[in-house]
Amino acid sequence: MATTRTTRRRTGVALVLILLAGLTGVANASETPQRVGEVTLNTGEDTLRSAVTDGTHGYFGTGTSPGRVIKVNLATMTRVGEVTLNTGENDLRSAVTDGTHGYFGTLTGPGRVVKVNLATMTRVGEVTLNTGEDFLYSAVTDGTHGYFGTGTSPARVVKVNLATMTRVSEVTLNTGENQLVSAVTDGTHGYFGTNTSPARVVKVGGLTASPPPSTPVGPAQPSTPVGPAQPSTPVGPAYTG
Repeated sequence: MATTRTTRRRTGVALVLILLAGLTGVANASETPQRVGEVTLNTGEDTLRSAVTDGTHGYFGTGTSPGRVIKVNLATMTRVGEVTLNTGENDLRSAVTDGTHGYFGTLTGPGRVVKVNLATMTRVGEVTLNTGEDFLYSAVTDGTHGYFGTGTSPARVVKVNLATMTRVSEVTLNTGENQLVSAVTDGTHGYFGTNTSPARVVKVGGLTASPPPSTPVGPAQPSTPVGPAQPSTPVGPAYTG
């Protein structure tokens, strides 16, 4: 009987090890990138320079003149729709989203930021930046503003209010910090990569996400009046049995 129990125990351990090895193999296999599918867009929808997503669809900005934004269902990999922008809104090199709209930066001088409703695929508005704020190669957002990196030398980062589509301000970087062709953000700062040799990453502060509105607090209520302390009940001597 002891030999039988030992054999069963060893068999059980072996099965567990085989199962774990199989699960590990599946996990490792899933980590390998695999080509899953593809969708070819329509004629004239060329050179996809920028993109954003709402988690369900991808919105791809073309390098055409004028630029176009193409909507693709990411699950089915099918083309859903398209909007062609206005004359002069060319070559969409950068893009950010607030989840409802996409904001596409143009490769023009001066640069333009074009707002597109992602649900209806309609052009909503546009802001043209100042002279010298040219070629919007990169962008980040804090959810309230977009920060667009220019392709100038030295480069500039231009702040745009996404709700009102107005230019807010600008910072010009140092000599040699040229052509901001990439960017990421941690929510507090923007980090812009230059098109130089060697390359530089420039940290820009001043990202200002609007805090959620606080709950209104009314005037302080008067506290309940407290009268004079009442005398405590006399306690007699303790008795022990």
